[in-house]
Amino acid sequence: MSELATQNLATYVYENLLLRIMTGILKKGDVLPSRKQLAEEYNVAEITIRTAVQMLALNSLVSTSQGKGTVVTFDMEHDDNSQFYWNFMSKRVGSIVDVMRATSLFFSDIMIYAALNCGPEDIVRFKQLYADYQEACGRNIVVCFSRFWEELLETLKNPLIKELYQQMVQFTGLFSIIFEEKMMMDFKVWSLPYLQVFFQGMEEGSLDKLRQGLGAVFGDSEFVAYSEKYNDRLGAEEQVPFYWFISSERHNLTNSIINVILKRIEIGEYQIGDSIPSLNAIREEFQVSVKTARNALGSLEETGMVERSQGKKAVVIKREAIRIDKEKIPVQQMQNDLKNLLDARAGFLLTHKTFVREALKGKRRNKGPEQQESRLKTVTYHSPIPLFNEMILQMESPTLRHIYMQLENIMIKGSHYRQTAEYDYSSRVSTIMENYERALNAYLEEDEDALEKSLYAVIRIQYDITVDYCRRMGVPAEPVIT
Repeated sequence: MSELATQNLATYVYENLLLRIMTGILKKGDVLPSRKQLAEEYNVAEITIRTAVQMLALNSLVSTSQGKGTVVTFDMEHDDNSQFYWNFMSKRVGSIVDVMRATSLFFSDIMIYAALNCGPEDIVRFKQLYADYQEACGRNIVVCFSRFWEELLETLKNPLIKELYQQMVQFTGLFSIIFEEKMMMDFKVWSLPYLQVFFQGMEEGSLDKLRQGLGAVFGDSEFVAYSEKYNDRLGAEEQVPFYWFISSERHNLTNSIINVILKRIEIGEYQIGDSIPSLNAIREEFQVSVKTARNALGSLEETGMVERSQGKKAVVIKREAIRIDKEKIPVQQMQNDLKNLLDARAGFLLTHKTFVREALKGKRRNKGPEQQESRLKTVTYHSPIPLFNEMILQMESPTLRHIYMQLENIMIKGSHYRQTAEYDYSSRVSTIMENYERALNAYLEEDEDALEKSLYAVIRIQYDITVDYCRRMGVPAEPVIT
């Protein structure tokens, strides 16, 4: 999340609202949520929302009137938007292509897994979706293409993964706005043969055909290369990356900050006597308001793990695993957090090959100082989290880094529930740590095969433990990733 530090909060909210307007989620005549509602959604102060709305109004995208609220006045389909749109897009072409590439990298194995596990009823439904795509014209081509993959993800019963895909499609949908009718028809003609092979793979349960079809129409090279053909007309200015959060009920920023810092203390990244990040450092790393950062620091003090004195930074005064008193947590909140934990672990499990490959690729290109590696080794034998962090930061794709950072934050938040006294998984801890030590050494030695095998073992055991615990706590854990 630290990459969000380059963005002003009001600009971040402005661009997110702008995306909703430009992709048709908010249409002309729609009323924006109130300032209070938007402030809660984005976890920022109301004054930040006011500034963002003023920026929209200055660009003639909305109008505000007493008693009517803020109304969208911009019509993406009919208003003369060319200059505004090209100014906006010229700084984001590279970012959109990065989203496309990250989509293909993150979702390819997930799509294939989902396709292999489709039943006869699913096949009938996808046959109709494929037929709809064959008949689609104009803007509906993009809609039908996206719907096919969204419906495929629906079979996994993993709302978090589906939401990630829908949000990424929202960004790439911006790119499709510039497509002329012929461009979209060209794309359909180009993609249909590959999609047909993929669909045949679904019907036959053929892994080879699934990979063959997906490798082109949804792969890391051809799809992106096809899209890049239309980039030149937008110029090559400095690019502005896209960042977003998984929906607010899953991602409470204050709790996320607390859990991340507590986990760093528990695994030894912050030792007794070390300073934890200051108010301003928390604001910059997590890109939150002063209020949110202050609340997080206050809650950290209440845990008894850190202590703050007048005019000095908060320091660690003790280290131990934090145990949650589940009696104080609403049942629904606990169940939601555990389901999100399970869904996030499933995301890591299904994409572990991509996770390893992209991290090592970045590591080889960004050789870090030796002391950084030795420090990593000294603090990480207690938990895989620092290794995950290191691998995420090595990835070259900003979008891919952002996805995995969100998943990691959800896992840190949810994993505390397993630390309640009545659930003992100590028998599996030694196996996790043995494989983790192998993974760490493989990472330091850049041994891709060994890293993939050992890290998969770690993630697999953690996933199975989470499934077991979710079932004990009455949280639906079907279907299980096999």
